[in-house]
Amino acid sequence: MSNRSLLAVIASMSAVCILIIWTLFSQHEAPVPETPEEPGIPRTERYNAIYDVRIDYPESSRTDYADVTVVNGKGRQYNYRIFKQTAGYDSYSDYLSAHGCSTCALTTILRNVEGLEDLTPDRCISEIQQEIAGEAFDRNFSKSKRKQMPVTLYGAKKIFDEYGVPYRLPSEDPQEREKEITDWLLKGDPVLFTFGNGSAFSLSKVTHTVLLLGIDDEGYVIMGDSLHKSRSYWGNQGLVKTGKMTVADMLSIVKNEGPWSVCDESTDDSHFFYRNPSDRGYLLVRFNSEVPAAVTGTQNDTE
Repeated sequence: MSNRSLLAVIASMSAVCILIIWTLFSQHEAPVPETPEEPGIPRTERYNAIYDVRIDYPESSRTDYADVTVVNGKGRQYNYRIFKQTAGYDSYSDYLSAHGCSTCALTTILRNVEGLEDLTPDRCISEIQQEIAGEAFDRNFSKSKRKQMPVTLYGAKKIFDEYGVPYRLPSEDPQEREKEITDWLLKGDPVLFTFGNGSAFSLSKVTHTVLLLGIDDEGYVIMGDSLHKSRSYWGNQGLVKTGKMTVADMLSIVKNEGPWSVCDESTDDSHFFYRNPSDRGYLLVRFNSEVPAAVTGTQNDTE
C-alpha cells in the first residue's frame, strides 16, 4: 500500500471516530446555561454587623423613583420609595416641582403606615395635608405658585401624630446631636432632615428636606433626596446619594445651634407651610408595628 493510500485510510478512520464520539456526546443533555440576571439597575447592599442592619439600594437612581429596603436587627423591614419631585404627577405637579422636597420625604415615610402603602406625593397633599393643615392649607394654596411654601417639620409632626408614627425631637444639647443621629441610623431607623443654605455643598439655596436612611461602610450618610441636583458635587448619583457627607457634615449646614422653633409645641398652625431659617433640624422617626396607625400623640419614641 502506498503512503498516499495509507494516509487516506487513516483520515477516513479518524473521521469515523470523530463522528462516533460526537454521536455519543450528543445523546446526553446539553448543559443549561446560567439564567442571566433580570435586566435592571444594579443594586448595592450595605451591612452593619454591630447592629445587624442591611440596606439595599440602586447603584444609580436617575429615575422617577428609587426603591430602598432596610432590614434592622429586630427583623423589621422598611420599604422606602424615594420619589423624584419633578417627575410629574396627576395633581399638584407644579407645586411639587418647586416645593415638594418635604412632601416627597413625608410620603416615603407614610408608605410604611398600614393602609398607605400606595401613597404618592400628590395624594399626600390632597388626602392628608389638606385634612390635617385645615385653614393653613387653604392659605398656602390660594397664593401664587411662587409664594407657596413647603411642609415644615412642624407640619410633619402634626401628620406623624395623626397617623401614629413615633418620633423624637432633636436633643436640646447641640453637642449630642451627631451621636444621636448616628446611633439612630445605625439601628436602621430614618431621620427626616431639613437643612439651610448649603452653598458650600451646592445642595440648596434656602431650605431643603431629605430622608437619611443609614450610614455606609465608610461612615457616610445614605440619603434619599427628591432632587436630581448638584451633579458637580454628587456626580451621577440621583435619588439615593452617599459617599459625600457624614452626619457632622449634615449638621454643619443646618446653621442653627439652638432649638428649632418650628418643632416647638407652642408653634401655631400657620407654620404648617413655611420657609424660614428657623425651619431647620430633624425628626428621628421610629416605626413600631405595635402602634396602631390612628393613635395620636406619639412623640415619645419607643424601642
